[in-house]
Parts: sequence; structure tokens; C-alpha cells
Amino acid sequence: MGAGRQGPPGLHALGRAWPACRGIPRRQLLAAGQLLAAGQHRGSVGGAAGAMDTLDMAIKQCRAMAAESPEANVPLSLFRGIGRREMDPKFMTVGGTELAPTSTTAKLRITLKYSQGGDNSVLLWLRTQNFMDRGVDLTWISAFPHEREFLCPPLTYRTPVREEPVVVQIGGATYQVIEVKVQM
Repeated sequence: MGAGRQGPPGLHALGRAWPACRGIPRRQLLAAGQLLAAGQHRGSVGGAAGAMDTLDMAIKQCRAMAAESPEANVPLSLFRGIGRREMDPKFMTVGGTELAPTSTTAKLRITLKYSQGGDNSVLLWLRTQNFMDRGVDLTWISAFPHEREFLCPPLTYRTPVREEPVVVQIGGATYQVIEVKVQM
């Protein structure tokens, strides 16, 4: 942290936009600062480890906010699209994870938009029961709040609910729709 800066990395960047931040709870500002810092670490030497530590802290801050939300224990379907791919058959028996944070959305239309292209695509359908089995809601900090984005932490484990994907045609693409349970 540079001289004269106080608080978590990334919070200083929010300071430039401080007039627009009035009325936002301190906890949300701290989480936003952590998310900004994670992005700043990505390109630096040793940045991957620093970014993951910072991202982990930001996710914890956001999950603490989610626990207090009126929607904390409301079931919610989330979706993740993967364009130009077919799911590895091994995933259907043992599940799998991604090493990086993954973006999901509560808007099926948005998922289909971003996963178009190519003949084959995958649509993961995450049926969540409460805030503990879904990523953190980024709507409040998103440049595109209408997308209703949720960020899952690295190594979120997904296991299929059924033995085979449901195959559907949407537009010119064939989608493998796979309903999954999530473990964070």
C-alpha cells in the first residue's frame, strides 16, 4: 500500500468516486475495494496468489452481506453457459470444478446470449437453495445490473443431478443442459 493510503487495497480507488458512494454501507464499500484490488493484482508479479487472497476476502465480505439479505434463504436458479463445447463425459459421473472464479446469472436469456456461437454449447443449471450454495450477488456493483450476475469462488465443485444431459435445440445451436448441485 502506498504512503498515506489506509484500508484494504482497492478501497483507495473507490475514494476517487467517493461522492457517488455516499449512502452505501461501509461493508459494501470494503467488499467493492477487495474486488477492485483482486483485479489490480492479476497483472502483477506474484499477482495470482495476491489476487486469490484478495478475492477470497471480498467473497467473504459479500457473503456476510448476503446472509443479512431478505433473499438469503430463497431458492434461486442460476445459469452458466459454455459456448462451442460439449461436456466431457467424465463430468457426468464425477462432477468437476474450475480453477478460476466463475460467473453465473439468474437470467437464462443472458446465459444464452453469451454462450451462442458454434454448433454445440453447454448450459449448467445451478439450483440453489440459499446464499450458501450460490456465488456472491454482484448486481449492486455491476456495470450491467440487469444481468443479475453471481460470482462463484475458485474451486466451486459441481456435480450433475442426472446421469445424462438433456439435449435441446435453441436457435442454431445444440445445448447440453446439465442440472448441477453446487458445493463451495
